[in-house]
Amino acid sequence: MSGAATLKAIELLRRAGTLPEGAYESVVEQVRSTGARSEEVLIQTNVYTEADLLKALSAIYQTHFVSTERLAKAEIPRATLLTIPRKVAEKLGVFPVTFDPKASVLGVVTADPEQEQVLTEIRLVAGVKQVKPFVARPAAVAAAIAKFYANDLIAFERLGQNATSYVLEYGRQLNEDGTMTDRRGSVAPPPEPPPARPAMPVAQPARARPAPAPAAAPTLDAPVASSLNPQVMTPPAAPAPGAKSAPPAQLFPAVEALVDLIDMARPDLAGHSRDVGRLLKRLTAKLGVPEAEAQATVFAGLVHDLGKTEGHFTPLNVARAESHRSRAAELYDAPLRLLESAKLSADVRTIVASMYERFDGAGLPRKLAAEAIPRGARLLAIADTYVDLTQNPRNPYRRALSAGEALGVLEKNRGTLFDGALVEVIKALVAGQQNTAPASGSVLLVDADPTELERRLGEDGFDVTTARSLGAAREILSAGTTFDMVVSEALLPDGDTLLFLALARAEDWGEALPWVFYTDRQASAQRAFDLGALDFIVKPSSVDLVATKIRARLESAPQRGKKGVSGSLREMSLPDIVQMLLNGQKSGKLAIRAGQRSGEVHFVEGAIVDAVHGERRGAEAFYSLARLTDGDFALDPSFVPQGRTITESGEALLLEAMRRLDEAL
Repeated sequence: MSGAATLKAIELLRRAGTLPEGAYESVVEQVRSTGARSEEVLIQTNVYTEADLLKALSAIYQTHFVSTERLAKAEIPRATLLTIPRKVAEKLGVFPVTFDPKASVLGVVTADPEQEQVLTEIRLVAGVKQVKPFVARPAAVAAAIAKFYANDLIAFERLGQNATSYVLEYGRQLNEDGTMTDRRGSVAPPPEPPPARPAMPVAQPARARPAPAPAAAPTLDAPVASSLNPQVMTPPAAPAPGAKSAPPAQLFPAVEALVDLIDMARPDLAGHSRDVGRLLKRLTAKLGVPEAEAQATVFAGLVHDLGKTEGHFTPLNVARAESHRSRAAELYDAPLRLLESAKLSADVRTIVASMYERFDGAGLPRKLAAEAIPRGARLLAIADTYVDLTQNPRNPYRRALSAGEALGVLEKNRGTLFDGALVEVIKALVAGQQNTAPASGSVLLVDADPTELERRLGEDGFDVTTARSLGAAREILSAGTTFDMVVSEALLPDGDTLLFLALARAEDWGEALPWVFYTDRQASAQRAFDLGALDFIVKPSSVDLVATKIRARLESAPQRGKKGVSGSLREMSLPDIVQMLLNGQKSGKLAIRAGQRSGEVHFVEGAIVDAVHGERRGAEAFYSLARLTDGDFALDPSFVPQGRTITESGEALLLEAMRRLDEAL
């Protein structure tokens, strides 16, 4: 768990002015020494009662709260639990508590109710129209997951005994000897406290902000006292022409790893810094920037968000919102302070510290204009804004824009925020106007942890787009974006990729899509090839081998017609299959064969209209089929039902089927 997540609650309380005097330092120290979230430490040290803490947080988040006592006594219907798979609940730190199938609204408890990307993932996984988040203490959320998903009947009792030892990082327990045990019983050393960094004062709207010194201001190499006050600190002066210096090559892997850890705490921005660095690499290559300057620019793109964990401050939203501008004025040099011991080159420091300067001279911190702004900083401003607009659903437009729309925003702000000449360069690069197509082809990489392969494919000349969930992959592919190849894991936290591929084969955008699996699930190989996968590469095969195989396969990718879904009930239960077909609004016939007996469920645009099992027909046939745990299933999307015997909604049928299963057990 990142330091930003563990300290989030206490930072919010501190800013809201509700934190008791003197509590901040002692709580932060305990958080850093134990790895527990600040909510748990605040309760365990009696700074707040649980009720008072949840009331304060619910006021900040503008939502309702659910107490541990109420959550422990809750009776959660199986149909509600089925909306979110256990792995997804554990990964995202959420637990479903209410479900209204008619209104298609799911209520969840979470310690982080304001994370829009998490709520979006839940909505996609559950197939609902709306997700309502309620705030709860993180240990209670973890205990609910353990009790209701894993049948851990004493989960809440252990929480009551010692919450900070029971739940660390959603399931790791701190032992008396200082070691930490995970769910599998493996022992790992306790987490290292995050590196100390200078305190950053909270912005106060009424406080006058000193203007930066015009010329003789201290640089980053000045005494430490100046670095403790980011409001009066200015970036280093631009080096003399020709005096370019590149960052040491050995720094790149370490910084990339650090960036990946930081981005894990920002679901909306996962992979953002790497994507900015990759875009800067292409922009500098297109411009013919000298190697040292290009390396410094790419390195600046990788580190530009370090230390800015409270929000995402791009040149565009800093120009549009005063609140963002005031925070950017305090945090513009945060990456440099965080990496002070790395002795970054003057070029990197200048580029990072100047990314919020504006081409018209109205930026910060020094109000540089036009060519006085280092070229790397002008490129970083464009790259950071473009990647944010096209990938972050919480950007100023509150949705991820298409490439054309994002270029339109850059064009609208040329000459004011951005260098017009460089805007033309990115327009040409994105639009492919000057032979910018990658030599090796375009690849969609579908993996929750794609870092190593993503980097290798990029180095090998592939144009890589990354989807870290099946929900994200579905949005990208169904929007009409074309790829030469999809490379994916076989199982992601939000679903089975093999079933996703089977459903995709029935869609226009997926019927002929070349697909390669790179996974550790050896047992899925035959099923993958049955679905037309070109290759099935088992980890830990090297990423070099993967890149080589993808390049070889691109030339011989076959075309496929529409196919249905098929598989075994041992791998996926019938209720799970039906839920996915309902969410996908599919039509056709789902045929089930178990031994000598067979049955069918008929769908029309996501509604169950008929079912047959032996002599049974209608809803009773569906309930009978739902009991099957062994056998095979296949979906024929070309089948057209001839009548309707079932009037109940699919959700109601599933709910009743689950109730009957529970009674039988």
